[in-house]
Amino acid sequence: MEEEFLLTPIKFSDRINKYAIVPFHFMIFFEHGDLRERIENHRIRGLDELHEQYAPGMYSDKTSAEAESLKLQLRAKFDEKTRLEVAEYLPILYNQALVMMMTVFDVFLYESLKTITSKHPNLLKSMADEKDMTIVRILELADYQAIFEAIQSRVLRKFDYKSITEKIDAIRKLRVDVDAALGFKFLTAKVQSQYAADNLTLLRDWYNKRHAIVHREQHVFDSYEQLEEVGLFLGYLVRSFSFALGFRFGITTDWERFTQTPHPQRPKLSTTETE
Repeated sequence: MEEEFLLTPIKFSDRINKYAIVPFHFMIFFEHGDLRERIENHRIRGLDELHEQYAPGMYSDKTSAEAESLKLQLRAKFDEKTRLEVAEYLPILYNQALVMMMTVFDVFLYESLKTITSKHPNLLKSMADEKDMTIVRILELADYQAIFEAIQSRVLRKFDYKSITEKIDAIRKLRVDVDAALGFKFLTAKVQSQYAADNLTLLRDWYNKRHAIVHREQHVFDSYEQLEEVGLFLGYLVRSFSFALGFRFGITTDWERFTQTPHPQRPKLSTTETE
Protein backbone atom coordinates (compact mmCIF):
# COMPACT_ATOMS: atom_id res chain seq x y z
CA MET A 1 0.00 0.00 0.00
CA GLU A 2 1.32 3.44 -0.92
CA GLU A 3 2.33 5.55 2.06
CA GLU A 4 -0.08 8.38 2.86
CA PHE A 5 1.20 11.89 3.46
CA LEU A 6 -0.79 14.52 5.35
CA LEU A 7 -0.21 18.11 6.44
CA THR A 8 -1.77 18.85 9.82
CA PRO A 9 -2.91 22.46 10.36
CA ILE A 10 -5.72 21.42 12.71
CA LYS A 11 -3.28 19.53 14.92
CA PHE A 12 -0.89 22.46 15.23
CA SER A 13 -3.48 25.24 15.49
CA ASP A 14 -5.10 23.26 18.32
CA ARG A 15 -1.75 23.05 20.09
CA ILE A 16 -1.23 26.80 19.68
CA ASN A 17 -4.71 27.46 21.01
CA LYS A 18 -4.03 25.22 24.03
CA TYR A 19 -1.21 27.48 25.15
CA ALA A 20 -3.55 30.48 24.95
CA ILE A 21 -6.45 28.77 26.73
CA VAL A 22 -4.50 27.80 29.85
CA PRO A 23 -3.57 31.38 30.90
CA PHE A 24 -7.07 32.55 29.88
CA HIS A 25 -8.70 30.20 32.38
CA PHE A 26 -6.13 31.17 34.99
CA MET A 27 -6.93 34.85 34.32
CA ILE A 28 -10.69 34.29 34.80
CA PHE A 29 -10.23 32.78 38.27
CA PHE A 30 -7.42 35.20 39.12
CA GLU A 31 -9.30 38.38 38.20
CA HIS A 32 -12.92 37.39 38.79
CA GLY A 33 -12.65 34.68 41.44
CA ASP A 34 -10.68 34.33 44.64
CA LEU A 35 -7.56 32.70 43.18
CA ARG A 36 -5.37 35.79 43.67
CA GLU A 37 -6.38 36.05 47.31
CA ARG A 38 -5.89 32.34 47.94
CA ILE A 39 -2.40 32.42 46.43
CA GLU A 40 -1.45 35.50 48.46
CA ASN A 41 -2.77 33.91 51.67
CA HIS A 42 -0.87 30.70 50.95
CA ARG A 43 2.36 32.60 50.36
CA ILE A 44 1.90 34.72 53.51
CA ARG A 45 1.13 31.65 55.61
CA GLY A 46 4.37 30.05 54.49
CA LEU A 47 6.34 33.19 55.30
CA ASP A 48 4.66 33.43 58.70
CA GLU A 49 5.72 29.86 59.48
CA LEU A 50 9.32 30.62 58.54
CA HIS A 51 9.23 33.82 60.55
CA GLU A 52 7.97 32.06 63.66
CA GLN A 53 10.66 29.40 63.25
CA TYR A 54 13.52 31.90 63.20
CA ALA A 55 11.98 34.72 65.28
CA PRO A 56 13.45 33.69 68.67
CA GLY A 57 16.99 34.12 67.38
CA MET A 58 16.15 37.33 65.55
CA TYR A 59 14.69 39.14 68.58
CA SER A 60 16.63 37.62 71.47
CA ASP A 61 18.05 40.99 72.49
CA LYS A 62 14.73 42.86 72.22
CA THR A 63 11.98 43.52 74.72
CA SER A 64 8.59 41.98 74.07
CA ALA A 65 7.22 45.30 72.85
CA GLU A 66 10.19 45.89 70.56
CA ALA A 67 9.98 42.35 69.17
CA GLU A 68 6.28 42.70 68.48
CA SER A 69 6.82 46.03 66.72
CA LEU A 70 9.54 44.51 64.51
CA LYS A 71 7.34 41.52 63.72
CA LEU A 72 4.54 43.82 62.54
CA GLN A 73 6.97 45.82 60.39
CA LEU A 74 8.36 42.65 58.84
CA ARG A 75 4.86 41.28 58.27
CA ALA A 76 3.91 44.48 56.41
CA LYS A 77 6.97 44.02 54.19
CA PHE A 78 5.98 40.39 53.59
CA ASP A 79 2.48 41.48 52.59
CA GLU A 80 3.71 44.11 50.15
CA LYS A 81 6.36 41.86 48.60
CA THR A 82 3.86 39.03 48.19
CA ARG A 83 1.26 41.25 46.51
CA LEU A 84 3.86 42.54 44.05
CA GLU A 85 5.13 39.04 43.24
CA VAL A 86 1.66 37.52 42.81
CA ALA A 87 0.72 40.44 40.54
CA GLU A 88 3.41 39.18 38.15
CA TYR A 89 1.91 35.69 37.86
CA LEU A 90 -0.38 36.45 34.92
CA PRO A 91 2.28 38.29 32.87
CA ILE A 92 4.64 35.38 33.55
CA LEU A 93 2.04 32.96 32.17
CA TYR A 94 1.38 35.17 29.14
CA ASN A 95 5.07 35.35 28.29
CA GLN A 96 5.65 31.64 28.85
CA ALA A 97 2.68 30.93 26.58
CA LEU A 98 4.11 33.18 23.86
CA VAL A 99 7.38 31.22 23.93
CA MET A 100 5.53 27.92 23.55
CA MET A 101 3.22 29.20 20.81
CA MET A 102 6.16 30.37 18.71
CA THR A 103 7.87 27.05 19.38
CA VAL A 104 4.81 25.17 18.12
CA PHE A 105 4.96 27.19 14.90
CA ASP A 106 8.63 26.20 14.50
CA VAL A 107 7.69 22.54 15.00
CA PHE A 108 4.88 22.93 12.45
CA LEU A 109 7.32 24.18 9.80
CA TYR A 110 9.77 21.39 10.61
CA GLU A 111 7.16 18.63 10.50
CA SER A 112 5.59 20.02 7.32
CA LEU A 113 8.93 20.00 5.51
CA LYS A 114 9.59 16.49 6.80
CA THR A 115 6.29 15.35 5.26
CA ILE A 116 7.04 17.11 1.98
CA THR A 117 10.58 15.79 1.64
CA SER A 118 9.39 12.31 2.52
CA LYS A 119 6.98 12.41 -0.41
CA HIS A 120 9.44 14.22 -2.71
CA PRO A 121 12.95 13.09 -1.67
CA ASN A 122 14.67 15.01 -4.46
CA LEU A 123 13.66 18.28 -2.78
CA LEU A 124 16.52 17.69 -0.38
CA LYS A 125 18.90 18.52 -3.23
CA SER A 126 17.68 22.10 -3.35
CA MET A 127 17.66 22.38 0.44
CA ALA A 128 21.23 21.08 0.88
CA ASP A 129 24.25 23.36 0.76
CA GLU A 130 27.58 22.75 -0.95
CA LYS A 131 28.88 20.70 1.96
CA ASP A 132 26.09 18.20 1.40
CA MET A 133 26.65 17.72 -2.31
CA THR A 134 28.53 14.43 -1.97
CA ILE A 135 25.80 13.16 0.32
CA VAL A 136 23.08 14.33 -2.06
CA ARG A 137 24.71 12.16 -4.72
CA ILE A 138 23.94 9.12 -2.54
CA LEU A 139 20.22 9.91 -2.82
CA GLU A 140 20.41 9.03 -6.50
CA LEU A 141 21.35 5.42 -5.70
CA ALA A 142 18.75 2.68 -5.73
CA ASP A 143 18.79 1.42 -2.14
CA TYR A 144 19.18 4.36 0.18
CA GLN A 145 16.34 4.49 2.74
CA ALA A 146 18.51 4.60 5.86
CA ILE A 147 20.90 7.06 4.22
CA PHE A 148 18.00 9.18 3.06
CA GLU A 149 16.52 9.40 6.55
CA ALA A 150 19.89 10.43 8.00
CA ILE A 151 20.35 13.13 5.37
CA GLN A 152 16.75 14.31 5.75
CA SER A 153 17.29 14.66 9.50
CA ARG A 154 20.52 16.60 8.89
CA VAL A 155 18.96 19.01 6.41
CA LEU A 156 15.86 19.59 8.54
CA ARG A 157 17.97 20.11 11.65
CA LYS A 158 19.87 22.87 9.85
CA PHE A 159 16.54 24.34 8.78
CA ASP A 160 15.36 24.27 12.38
CA TYR A 161 18.34 26.37 13.50
CA LYS A 162 17.56 29.16 11.03
CA SER A 163 15.86 32.42 11.93
CA ILE A 164 12.23 32.79 10.93
CA THR A 165 13.25 35.05 8.03
CA GLU A 166 15.69 32.41 6.80
CA LYS A 167 13.06 29.69 7.16
CA ILE A 168 10.57 31.66 5.08
CA ASP A 169 13.25 32.26 2.44
CA ALA A 170 14.06 28.53 2.35
CA ILE A 171 10.39 27.70 1.78
CA ARG A 172 10.17 30.38 -0.90
CA LYS A 173 13.09 28.71 -2.72
CA LEU A 174 10.94 25.59 -3.02
CA ARG A 175 8.61 27.72 -5.17
CA VAL A 176 5.88 27.78 -2.56
CA ASP A 177 3.58 30.80 -2.84
CA VAL A 178 4.85 32.32 0.39
CA ASP A 179 3.37 35.75 -0.33
CA ALA A 180 -0.09 34.25 -0.70
CA ALA A 181 0.40 32.26 2.50
CA LEU A 182 1.53 35.32 4.46
CA GLY A 183 -1.36 37.33 3.01
CA PHE A 184 -3.87 34.62 4.00
CA LYS A 185 -5.02 34.38 0.36
CA PHE A 186 -6.16 30.80 0.98
CA LEU A 187 -8.45 31.86 3.83
CA THR A 188 -11.61 33.96 3.92
CA ALA A 189 -11.84 37.59 2.87
CA LYS A 190 -12.70 38.47 6.47
CA VAL A 191 -9.42 37.00 7.72
CA GLN A 192 -7.48 38.76 4.98
CA SER A 193 -9.03 42.11 5.90
CA GLN A 194 -7.91 41.71 9.53
CA TYR A 195 -4.26 41.51 8.49
CA ALA A 196 -3.63 44.11 5.84
CA ALA A 197 -0.17 45.03 7.13
CA ASP A 198 3.17 43.33 6.47
CA ASN A 199 2.56 39.98 8.15
CA LEU A 200 6.17 38.86 7.84
CA THR A 201 7.25 41.91 9.82
CA LEU A 202 4.58 41.10 12.41
CA LEU A 203 5.81 37.50 12.62
CA ARG A 204 9.44 38.61 13.01
CA ASP A 205 8.43 41.01 15.77
CA TRP A 206 6.87 38.18 17.80
CA TYR A 207 9.97 36.05 17.31
CA ASN A 208 12.04 38.97 18.58
CA LYS A 209 9.76 39.15 21.61
CA ARG A 210 10.28 35.44 22.24
CA HIS A 211 14.03 36.01 22.07
CA ALA A 212 13.73 38.84 24.61
CA ILE A 213 11.80 36.58 26.99
CA VAL A 214 14.16 33.62 26.69
CA HIS A 215 17.49 35.43 26.61
CA ARG A 216 16.85 38.65 28.56
CA GLU A 217 13.99 37.63 30.85
CA GLN A 218 11.86 40.50 29.64
CA HIS A 219 8.10 40.49 30.09
CA VAL A 220 6.92 41.66 26.69
CA PHE A 221 3.21 40.96 27.30
CA ASP A 222 1.17 42.20 30.24
CA SER A 223 -2.36 41.41 29.02
CA TYR A 224 -4.24 38.41 27.70
CA GLU A 225 -5.41 40.40 24.68
CA GLN A 226 -1.82 40.61 23.43
CA LEU A 227 -1.41 36.84 23.72
CA GLU A 228 -4.79 36.20 22.09
CA GLU A 229 -3.73 38.28 19.09
CA VAL A 230 -0.68 36.07 18.57
CA GLY A 231 -2.72 32.89 18.95
CA LEU A 232 -5.26 33.91 16.35
CA PHE A 233 -2.59 35.03 13.90
CA LEU A 234 -0.51 31.87 14.24
CA GLY A 235 -3.59 29.67 13.94
CA TYR A 236 -4.47 31.34 10.64
CA LEU A 237 -0.85 31.21 9.49
CA VAL A 238 -0.58 27.47 10.15
CA ARG A 239 -3.65 26.86 8.00
CA SER A 240 -2.50 29.24 5.28
CA PHE A 241 0.98 27.73 4.99
CA SER A 242 -0.47 24.22 5.05
CA PHE A 243 -2.61 25.03 2.04
CA ALA A 244 0.26 26.74 0.22
CA LEU A 245 2.55 23.76 0.82
CA GLY A 246 -0.20 21.26 0.07
CA PHE A 247 -1.13 22.89 -3.22
CA ARG A 248 2.49 23.11 -4.29
CA PHE A 249 3.36 19.51 -3.52
CA GLY A 250 0.05 17.73 -3.99
CA ILE A 251 -0.49 16.83 -0.32
CA THR A 252 -3.85 17.06 1.42
CA THR A 253 -4.45 18.56 4.86
CA ASP A 254 -6.24 17.31 7.95
CA TRP A 255 -8.57 20.31 7.56
CA GLU A 256 -9.74 19.00 4.18
CA ARG A 257 -10.02 15.49 5.60
CA PHE A 258 -12.07 16.74 8.54
CA THR A 259 -14.43 18.76 6.35
CA GLN A 260 -14.40 16.00 3.69
CA THR A 261 -14.06 18.75 1.10
CA PRO A 262 -11.01 19.76 -0.96
CA HIS A 263 -10.01 23.38 -0.53
CA PRO A 264 -11.76 25.36 -3.32
CA GLN A 265 -8.40 26.75 -4.48
CA ARG A 266 -6.66 23.38 -4.63
CA PRO A 267 -5.47 22.67 -8.19
CA LYS A 268 -7.49 19.97 -9.94
CA LEU A 269 -4.38 18.46 -11.47
CA SER A 270 -0.99 18.35 -9.82
CA THR A 271 1.58 20.45 -11.62
CA THR A 272 4.20 19.86 -8.97
CA GLU A 273 7.77 19.93 -10.14
CA THR A 274 10.14 18.32 -7.69
CA GLU A 275 13.26 17.78 -9.72
